[in-house]
Amino acid sequence: MVLMGVGVASLLNVDKNESSEFYVTEICGLLTMIFLHVLKMDSESDSSKHALRRGRIPAAMYSFLVHILTISLIGFGVSYVVFFDEIFQPANTDYLDFARFPFLTVTIISLEFMRVTHCGLKEAFDRLFQTSAGKRKLNWPVVIGTLLRVGIILFCLTLYTWTNDPETLAACGFAAVFSVFLTHLLNTAFIEKTKMTLVEDKCSRKHRPAMGNGRSEEDCT
Repeated sequence: MVLMGVGVASLLNVDKNESSEFYVTEICGLLTMIFLHVLKMDSESDSSKHALRRGRIPAAMYSFLVHILTISLIGFGVSYVVFFDEIFQPANTDYLDFARFPFLTVTIISLEFMRVTHCGLKEAFDRLFQTSAGKRKLNWPVVIGTLLRVGIILFCLTLYTWTNDPETLAACGFAAVFSVFLTHLLNTAFIEKTKMTLVEDKCSRKHRPAMGNGRSEEDCT
């Protein structure tokens, strides 16, 4: 969280340039940092289910991912400094190779795996399926959201092979982070819907024999 705040401060603490390229890069950079912060907060679990309370291995994995996230955020913030240097001095490309490292890709992957440490691989895999009428089938909205995130990660990984323009890179970075945020928002809605369906199915199976014996149906809530 502190590093994201420092990243925002570094984006604001730069010499101003009246070009549209400068403003697009700065605005997209600020929005990217804001939504990375939202993703970081959304990736955390409540205290009872947090990875640090699930055992040594989940806690160790979570701590390792926090270090990876920290390093990638530092590099990602410095990348914007390189972008601004490229805007102010287009002929100076000495540090442009540094910005080619996929810091945003590593950041997104770290956040994704941090979510998994809270629930475990088995539960994360089970969320790709839903049970309806006693049959297990793919939960397509969640599957599609997961595949979209994989595509976004691959897009970020190969982004620097397509363009070196700071304005385009900043805009694509924001679009990628915002897209990841939207997929998680939709996945959360469908996962909760699936959980409600499971509860209703269990209640239905539990009380169906009772109803068959002439007794009234109990509240399943």
